[in-house]
Amino acid sequence: MRLDLVGQSERDDDNRQGNTSRLLNFYREPLGSGAKSSHVLKGVPRSNDFVILPQLFVRDMIEVGGTLYAMAGNALYSVTRGGVATERGTTVSAEGARIFGAEAGKVCTVADNRYFVWDGNTMSEPATGAFSSFGPGTYVGGYVVLPQANGRRFQWSDLQDASTLPGLNFATAESTDGNILRVMALAGRLLIFKEDAIEQWAIT
Repeated sequence: MRLDLVGQSERDDDNRQGNTSRLLNFYREPLGSGAKSSHVLKGVPRSNDFVILPQLFVRDMIEVGGTLYAMAGNALYSVTRGGVATERGTTVSAEGARIFGAEAGKVCTVADNRYFVWDGNTMSEPATGAFSSFGPGTYVGGYVVLPQANGRRFQWSDLQDASTLPGLNFATAESTDGNILRVMALAGRLLIFKEDAIEQWAIT
């Protein structure tokens, strides 16, 4: 398993409004010899200007089950191939909104440190388990994994059940004292990005 990390992001002169710290809708561009790193991240031009929803800032997009979903404002939209956007549900806030897919085409959202699930019919906020303030989550091996906001713990859902967060389904990323920044699934494993380390966890 190999994970390539780039050294920096860079503002694109063709996209001055792009947020270089967002790291979504970016591409890797090789750098010449003598640079500190081999690549730089540059934003796709006008990646924040989603023509389907011109009045709203698109915070995140993902394809789940062949359907494109976009988080714009504080609402989740599905978007057809023909460009028709349909609102599917709202969160209490748009702050830091991130979306990811789960089992059976469910779409999960973490916004303002709260967790929401679109199950194909309704948007709901599941009862919380070990803690109730979340960072951006991920889906790996049939489980939704949610890190604690500004903490070292993470919790996971029941198997194939994104809406159930048992109170005993949690662990602590304790190789270092740093807090968890976010989690990510890679090759069936869970990568936990911390302030001062990266931990790799396997499903057992």
